[in-house]
Amino acid sequence: MNMLNKIKTIRCNNNLVYVVLKQDMEIQQFYEVFYISKNRQKLFNINADAILYANKTYTITTRRKNEHIQTSPHDIEIVYEDDICLIVNKPTNLLIHDDGASPDTLCSRVNFYTLCNNYKFFAYPIHRIDKETSGLVFFVKHPFFHSFFDHQIQEHIIKKQYLGVVQGTFPYQHKHIEKPISRDRHDAKKMIVSNKGKTAITDVYKVTTKDHYSLLSIGIKTGRKHQIRTHLKYIGYPIVNDPLYGHILDNRKLLLESYAIDFYHPLENRFIHIQAPIDPRFKPFSHIDLTSTIKMPLHKTHQK
Repeated sequence: MNMLNKIKTIRCNNNLVYVVLKQDMEIQQFYEVFYISKNRQKLFNINADAILYANKTYTITTRRKNEHIQTSPHDIEIVYEDDICLIVNKPTNLLIHDDGASPDTLCSRVNFYTLCNNYKFFAYPIHRIDKETSGLVFFVKHPFFHSFFDHQIQEHIIKKQYLGVVQGTFPYQHKHIEKPISRDRHDAKKMIVSNKGKTAITDVYKVTTKDHYSLLSIGIKTGRKHQIRTHLKYIGYPIVNDPLYGHILDNRKLLLESYAIDFYHPLENRFIHIQAPIDPRFKPFSHIDLTSTIKMPLHKTHQK
């Protein structure tokens, strides 16, 4: 992200992007600052020749794709929004993407919102969480910044933090789990710990224990399918109400929530920490002030 130091200001007004540089820069170098491939550069036009000069304002226009996106007229819970990104609190049992059988998805709900608010482009999620998992999902609203945030996901610059509830007293204050994960060849819906699998790293912190349940703060350094659920099952503490890796104990559904996201913002040139309200399903922990009890390092907090 140090390349952003060469940029004096950059702003976006839904369609147009405006940039002022601190020093002269070739257009190709400018695109590299935002990790935009040569193929994707065809989507954009800058009102300049081969070089962008310092202290001059340049305008970037974007060619709109001719594409059809499913929309669904349901409310969304927005936890954070600015000119280029949108972070939504997904309810449990909602897919992010259309699987061909469920047109009502988080993407279709978000893009109904963007359509109603006259945004020029469709919003796209840069990561996924399981259908059964609730919590924060990050959407990019402007195509110029897709590659920038994709790079943060690929390089694990974006940090995602989860909350989970397990039954009993979790015996560790901190448990580091580094076990490879692969698909269960006996059940295509499930993942298992296997030496033939892909590297998976999970850090689990105990926040508190109450009424025979433990609240955990969980961070992942890799993004394998069902990683948290598989690793906690492996150490004998599956997430409460996990239909694949544990047991259904009550009607609260899977007690796993994508609780917080840290990301680097290109317009502000700094890290931002976004935190969701704890899901009311997480009783008896739903009224805990997690800003004072959480065990993982955080950046500056922006709460709803």
